[in-house]
Amino acid sequence: MKIVSYRDLESKDGLLPLLDNAFNWVFNQHEFENIIKIDPRLKHGPIVFCAVENGRIIGLVGVMDLVTRTVESKVEYVGGLYGVATLPGHTRRGVSTALMSTAHRYFKEKDYRFSLLATSPALIAHEFYRKLGYMDLIEYPSAYKVVKVKKPRYSRKEKAAKLDLDRILKIYNEFSKDKTGFVIRDKPYLRMLKKVEKITSKQCMILDRGYAIFREDKS
Repeated sequence: MKIVSYRDLESKDGLLPLLDNAFNWVFNQHEFENIIKIDPRLKHGPIVFCAVENGRIIGLVGVMDLVTRTVESKVEYVGGLYGVATLPGHTRRGVSTALMSTAHRYFKEKDYRFSLLATSPALIAHEFYRKLGYMDLIEYPSAYKVVKVKKPRYSRKEKAAKLDLDRILKIYNEFSKDKTGFVIRDKPYLRMLKKVEKITSKQCMILDRGYAIFREDKS
C-alpha cells in the first residue's frame, strides 16, 4: 500500500465507488476540480490523501487549510479533515490510521497547532478519532421539518435580484470580530459557496443583524 495526494493519482476512477459507498457522494472529477480552483481551503494544498493498493484506491482522507481567528484576534491557519473512508473489504488493516498519520504530518509541516473534523458519537469512527487524540468541542443540534408549500410566484424584480454577498460578509464579520472559534469567511469563499451550492437570492433571508441561507434538502 502507498499513499499519494489527489494531484499525484494516476487515475481518479476509484474515487467514485469509494465515496458513493461511504457517503452516497456521486464523485464527478470535472466538477470537483472546478471546486478546487475556487475553494480557498483546497486550492493550495494536497486536497486528498489516498491509499492505493495494486492500482486501486482503497481509502482516503481529505485535508483543508482553514483560516481561523484566535482569542487575541490574530489570524491563524489550522488543519481541517473531511471524507475519511475505507473501501469495504479493506477495513481493520490500518488504512485509515496510515492516512490520518499522513494528514497529521502535513499539518505539522505547515506548523498548524491543531486540526478539526466533524463527526458524531453515533458513528463508529467517533471512537477511532478519540484514540487519535481528537476531543469533542462543539455539539451541533440537528433537526428538520419537511414543509410543503405551493411554489411562490415572483415578480420580474424579485427574479432579477442578486445575492448580496457584501451584506452577508459584513454581518458575519461584525458578529465574529471579537470572538474566537470561528472560521474566517471572505469574498472568495462566499463566491465558491454560491457556485458550489447554487445559492440564489430567493434562498436567503438577510436582516440588519443576521442572515439565513436555505437549501432544499431531505425532501
